[in-house]
This record gives sequence, C-alpha cells and structure tokens, in this order.
Amino acid sequence: MNIERRVQLWTYAKFAGMFFVGVLFAVLAQAVAQTTNTENKEEKEEKEFADCLESTSSLLSARQQALIRREKDILNKEKNIREAKKNLQDQIDDLREIRDELDEKMKEMDGKKKEKVKAIVARFEKVRAKQAAAILEKTDDDVSVLVLEEMSAAKSGKILAAMNADKAAYLTERLAQHPIKKGEEPTKEK
Repeated sequence: MNIERRVQLWTYAKFAGMFFVGVLFAVLAQAVAQTTNTENKEEKEEKEFADCLESTSSLLSARQQALIRREKDILNKEKNIREAKKNLQDQIDDLREIRDELDEKMKEMDGKKKEKVKAIVARFEKVRAKQAAAILEKTDDDVSVLVLEEMSAAKSGKILAAMNADKAAYLTERLAQHPIKKGEEPTKEK
C-alpha cells in the first residue's frame, strides 16, 4: 500500500481513536456526574433527615420540659392544698376546743345560776305569799319567772294570787312560754 494511503488510514485511525476516547470521556464524565449527583442527593437527604430528627428531638425535649414543669406545678398545688386542709382542720379543732370550753363555762354558770335561784326560792318559800308577791312585782321579770318556776305549784299560785292582776297575768304567760324543766313531762290535754 502506498504511503499516502497509510498516512490517510493512520489519520483516520487517529481520528477514530480520538473520537472513541472523546466518547469514552463523555460517558465517563456523565457517569461521574451522576455519581456526584447521587452522592449529593444522598447527602442532602441525609442532612434533611438529620435536621428533621434534630427538630423532632428539640420538640420532644421542649414538650418533656413542659410536662415536667406542669407536674411540678401540680405537685406544688397538691402540697398547698394539703397544707391548707391541715390548717383548716387545725382551725376546726381549735374552734371545737373553744366551743367545748364555752359549753363547760355555760354549764358552770347555769349551775351557779340555778343554785342562786334555788337559794332565793328557799327564802321566798319562808315568807308569806303577800310579802313575796310585793317583792316579785318589783323584781326583774326574768328573775321572777325563774323563781316562780322553781317554787312548788301551791306556793307560786298563792304568790301570783296576791299580786297585781296585770303583773300576775304577764308572769303567768311567761311561765307558760318558759321551757319545761328537765325530767318533767309536758301535760297532755284530754
């Protein structure tokens, strides 16, 4: 073959080789680009996933902190309620104690008052009905009712008969309204 032809073939072969190398580089470049895009895409997805996990974690942490604060608030309120309940119970106990003391003093005073009334009644039963009536007409109505109530029915009847009619009527009404003495049964009408 002649040299020209060989040079020409050689030129074609070089051209074909360069073309082939160019195509090979193009395919290789495209493969590298896709790999890089895939790697970038994976990195981007991993980063988004990590960001999502981080934000979810921070939300959960914030929620947990809120729940802890709420639990502490509830525990404090329960403690305050228990303390208030205890204080209220202490006040109730104090009031009951005061009430019991007052009841004892009232009973003591009632006992002394009854003793005084009985002593007065004993004196009035020794005097005549007319003299007792004159004294009771001038005495406080409450005291007169107490004295007449403690006397025997016969003696108090005589004293009332010896009194001024208006005063006797008034005291009789008061005696009828006065509470019945302990141990006595109310009279039943037949």
